[in-house]
Amino acid sequence: MPEDTPVAVLQEYIRIRTDHPNPDYRSAVEFLKRQADRIGLPVVVHGTSSKPVVLMTWSGADPSLPSVLFNSHMDVVPVVLENWTYDPFAAHKTEDGKIYGRGSQDMKSQGVQYIESVLKLKKEGFKPTRTIHLLFVPDEEIGGKEGMASFVKSSEFKSLNVGFAIDESAASTMDFFALFFDERSGWALEVTCTGPAGHGSLLPAETAAEKARIVINEFLNFREQERLKIADYPLPELQLGNVTTVNLTMMEGGIQKNVIPDTFKLTFDIRVSVKEDHDAFANWIQSVATKAGEGVKVNFIDREEKRVPTRVDETNPFWTALKSALDKLGIKVLPIACPGCTDARFLRGVGVPSFGFSPMRNTPILLHGNDEYITEKVFLEGIDVIPSLCILGAEWIEVCIGNLIITFISAKLSCTISTGESIRRLKCDMKLSSKWTNYCCTVHPNPDYKGAVKFLKKQAKRINVHFAVYGTDSKPVVVYTWRGKNPQLPSIMLNSHIDVVPVNEASWTFKPFDAVKEHGRIYGRGSQDTKNTAIQYIESLTRLKREKFLPNRTIHITFTPDNEIGGYEGMGQFVKTDVFKKMNVGFAIDESGPGQRESFLVFNDERTHWVVQVVCRGEPGHGSLLQANSAAEKAEIVFHEFYRRREAEAMSLVGKPMPEICQGSMTSINLTQINGGTNDNTIPEEIVMTFDMRISVTEDDASVKKWLDELISKAGTGVSYNMPLKDEKLPATVLDEGNQYWAAMKKCMVSRGFTFATIASPASTDGRFLRAAGVPTVGFSALRHTPVLLHSNNEYIDESVFLEGVTIFQDIIKALSSLT
Repeated sequence: MPEDTPVAVLQEYIRIRTDHPNPDYRSAVEFLKRQADRIGLPVVVHGTSSKPVVLMTWSGADPSLPSVLFNSHMDVVPVVLENWTYDPFAAHKTEDGKIYGRGSQDMKSQGVQYIESVLKLKKEGFKPTRTIHLLFVPDEEIGGKEGMASFVKSSEFKSLNVGFAIDESAASTMDFFALFFDERSGWALEVTCTGPAGHGSLLPAETAAEKARIVINEFLNFREQERLKIADYPLPELQLGNVTTVNLTMMEGGIQKNVIPDTFKLTFDIRVSVKEDHDAFANWIQSVATKAGEGVKVNFIDREEKRVPTRVDETNPFWTALKSALDKLGIKVLPIACPGCTDARFLRGVGVPSFGFSPMRNTPILLHGNDEYITEKVFLEGIDVIPSLCILGAEWIEVCIGNLIITFISAKLSCTISTGESIRRLKCDMKLSSKWTNYCCTVHPNPDYKGAVKFLKKQAKRINVHFAVYGTDSKPVVVYTWRGKNPQLPSIMLNSHIDVVPVNEASWTFKPFDAVKEHGRIYGRGSQDTKNTAIQYIESLTRLKREKFLPNRTIHITFTPDNEIGGYEGMGQFVKTDVFKKMNVGFAIDESGPGQRESFLVFNDERTHWVVQVVCRGEPGHGSLLQANSAAEKAEIVFHEFYRRREAEAMSLVGKPMPEICQGSMTSINLTQINGGTNDNTIPEEIVMTFDMRISVTEDDASVKKWLDELISKAGTGVSYNMPLKDEKLPATVLDEGNQYWAAMKKCMVSRGFTFATIASPASTDGRFLRAAGVPTVGFSALRHTPVLLHSNNEYIDESVFLEGVTIFQDIIKALSSLT
């Protein structure tokens, strides 16, 4: 066989020992340089000598277009030589065409397929429109942190202008290919179990081994439950991405066969399902440690966050075009979540749409297994598939990138396709630097109130209402005033807050401050809470002024700071000022929340907010001891009692027809902060826990205080608590015909055929300060048929819902301000 045949090239690559823990990257790089020279591509080596990143580039006819990246990794996992039929680094080829070797499936075969595909296309005279990059990275098999993860952050990667990427999937045992659009998150966990040491003939209690047994049993029971979820599927191996797998990979403990050890260390490999809630699963892990007993500690060696998947539906033009391309080739693909971790997660993490696709079908899954092989037929078929994708890529990638540019980048186009000035202002003002970007960057902990005030001043000038700023520069309160014909009458106030809660951008499909509009949904932090309401107020006044409407009562629109951190320096202070008193407010509207069904939500009351800080003090000592009366023991009692009540409260909602609107009738408890300890080998003297409590409107504050006192007493000596915040219970706003403002508002709603549910707010709003000042106040946000996403990832408002709200507030303002 000539030396430069595809099979010979693959065999040469397999024979290079890039297995961990000491991969020979130097030889791999030299091999790849020779291949680049053979196929006529320039090659550059990035990274470091110990972690090299090899890049081959085939320049396109239009290099200004976003490029296409084909990625593979050089490294392979270790082997146990005695478990292989053939030398795993000899690349032995049997008479029936099987090429054995570590990396034959994962993924040296695919790296060579890329190279051979380019060579084949060049021989056929194909010239790509877009630049194509072939990337060969290190370190993937040990996490990729110093390989792809580091490279995507570099200026070299950014200069590649990658618009789309292909990475690995896995072999398919059937007549179709697996395509990965998402992947599970990799967690590595070390559990340390400690207890008394002793002679092996004794039966001491609470040994490290007993605790380790409990931990192992719980983890493996969970593993079996997950296995049973997919056991009845025809191809359960293809469903692994939908479950969480747990595997015990290492155990350490003991010094002699007749001595009970004082420490056992267990290491678990966990792949967290794409459907699993990370916080809930982490809590479950901690619950296992707690169940195992004192002296059991959990350490996350690695804990990857959930990333945004590449969508495989009609909303993703990349997918629709790719599927069309594969259909033309007669290739069947099954989109699934990757059961392992690949470098694609780092590409998705920087916003590059990526699919895992390895052209291996009718092949047993042997990556990381003994006797890993690929057949010559399957290997050569892959060389035919990839060039076809490259050729089609010159067409379909261009369409995809163009669509994404239109959808995601072009602010001008986004504005022109919106309907009406109201949407234009909501959407464009959220995006453009001169407008909503300043307003939208009012995210804690450093809200840009100066930019927000500038934005609001500009809007006030546009609609010709009086503009004033009160409070302080760091906590401004903006007030619009539309003077009524009878200013001596009590005025109407409509309130919203300027600030928004922080975001984790990595968990958003779109950037949370770009106001991206897709399929009628406007995504952005504050799109539900409450920048949408602010713009609805403004647009309502705009429409009323165009109608030449003249209000009988004065209308005030207020925009307050710091609601999301309590509101104490914003509305809390403003209602105490002479300015507020002179406003003579007779009725106020503040925020409520989205109604998920047909009805709107109206808040006339809200739960009382308490913050409880518990301090647990105990005997300090060395971490190898099991002394009594520790701070941790007391903290565990406190935590358990708080959450036992929390679970009971949650159960009170079970069975109710609409539990999402009943939360104001129960008391919620959440541990929000915990702090304790200075060294990893020292039992801390003090542990401090902070609990956020929202006391039900039906709960007696005195009874909650009594429960709290009893709980602290139960935890033992050295446990105390204080309350940094304890709001007082306030009377609800009465909603009956005796309240002329509510009657007018209700009539307005009913006349349009709207329904509403009157409930107590489950959270704290600025409305409580207004009620405390004696102003009848309701919380009302014109949001229905809308999922509750305030404070959540991918917060959005639907265009039709937003515009409906403008009309609703227009009617409500007109009705309230016309009261005589």
